[in-house]
Amino acid sequence: MWNTMLLSQYVIVAHVVGAPLEPAEQEAVVRHYRATVTADGGWAMHPEAPTSMYCTVLGYLALRLTGMQPDQDLCRRAAAWMRAQPGGVPTVPTWGKFWLALLGLYDHRGVNPAPPEMFLLPRWAPIHPDRYYCHTRSVYQAMAYLYGRRFRADLGALGPQLRHELFGTDALPRARHAAGPDVHVPPRPLLRGLNAVLSCYERRPLRWLRTRALEACGRRVEHEQRVTDDLGLSPVNALLDVLVLHVMRPGSGAAVRALHAQAYWAWTDAVQGTRYAGARSQTWDTSFAVEALLAAGAPVYAVESVRRAARFLCGAQVGDEVPDRAVTARSGALGGWCFSEADTAGLSATAPRRHSPPWRTSTRPCPTRRRRATMHDGRRCASCWHARTATEDSAPTSGDVEADGWRPSTLPRCSRTAWSRIRTWNARRRHWPPSPVCRTTTSPYSRPWPEPADEPCPSSLARSSVTARGRRRGGSTESTAHGSQCVVCERPGFR
Repeated sequence: MWNTMLLSQYVIVAHVVGAPLEPAEQEAVVRHYRATVTADGGWAMHPEAPTSMYCTVLGYLALRLTGMQPDQDLCRRAAAWMRAQPGGVPTVPTWGKFWLALLGLYDHRGVNPAPPEMFLLPRWAPIHPDRYYCHTRSVYQAMAYLYGRRFRADLGALGPQLRHELFGTDALPRARHAAGPDVHVPPRPLLRGLNAVLSCYERRPLRWLRTRALEACGRRVEHEQRVTDDLGLSPVNALLDVLVLHVMRPGSGAAVRALHAQAYWAWTDAVQGTRYAGARSQTWDTSFAVEALLAAGAPVYAVESVRRAARFLCGAQVGDEVPDRAVTARSGALGGWCFSEADTAGLSATAPRRHSPPWRTSTRPCPTRRRRATMHDGRRCASCWHARTATEDSAPTSGDVEADGWRPSTLPRCSRTAWSRIRTWNARRRHWPPSPVCRTTTSPYSRPWPEPADEPCPSSLARSSVTARGRRRGGSTESTAHGSQCVVCERPGFR
């Protein structure tokens, strides 16, 4: 769901790193704020939600940084709503306090601690960040670095003005326990006690320990940016990574380059202007769409869509392992699928990688023990796309293929595929084969092997899906006078 949170953070980061928006970009940004403002004058987390203090504070800061004056309609209404709330701006949640502290508008001592020393704990510790959800971990490592450095951007003469507009005082506010309606679940005593202990440590942290912790966080952030081509796991952590690069490598251009890469997450139109998506989900959406079509019977007009979706999913399989994935505790990606699209950096990543997949240039032989060739020329493994050593008894010549329509009797079990991981999951579903998808499916890097016209498709997809010539009834394909077909390869299915 779109909201103004990421857009506001993008405008703030662009101003901090010295890459302000162009006039046309500013106009598109303001257009989105005008289109999404609530009746109260603020902004919400989604269209059906009430006005949020967090989104409204960030939106007000972003509008002021684009040059809008406080007496203009959007800023005036937002400021009036914030002042009318019990407790005012200090009740913004912790993330809001964190962003205010980054801009020098709030005291870091009023923010719940995010110590970078957490990454120095042994990895078996229950509270080590490597045990967090991947997005939580990626956000925390950037926040911990900025918090540990006590980074504070210089807004010049605009800083005191904003502080007075938001808090009505020139002093740095500090209200760590203040909470407003955005906090739906108040912190429990255990969390409050842990924050109190960490706050005592933050008053005088060990210098040598803090230095080591900051170096560890910096390495993790740089690794995340490197393996995702500066896009980050999502814009939520990528924008914080841009600030980390700005602090670590001032003047190097790395921060500006990473900021410009965030355009991948943006969407602009004439009606609602520019907004930023928290993730893209091509593979996720395509998989569920195919499941739904097959479960509903895949009418004739949807058969071509299913074929195209199958080709997309075959091409979206990850063929490159995340380099040095232990640095950020990333899961193995080789042979799996990502949330968004092909050539992404990991199973949970959403940032596409722009370099060529390794199977285009790899010369390593396929490690599978079965040396029977499964492609038409015996040069590529149909499971892992790695080069396969062809022998006289395992790989037929192209003439043999053309003359005899040769095909191996069994498919290889390649250790580089993900089928062994999901075999149990697949076995419980009728509309996705427990064995690899029909091997005649084409991909951008392969050609289908010749098949006898009367040989049935070995994929269970032909047994459980309705196609152009047969309709599914009771979990099996009901044959018509013309027989049934696999919706992927168009070969006859099992009768």
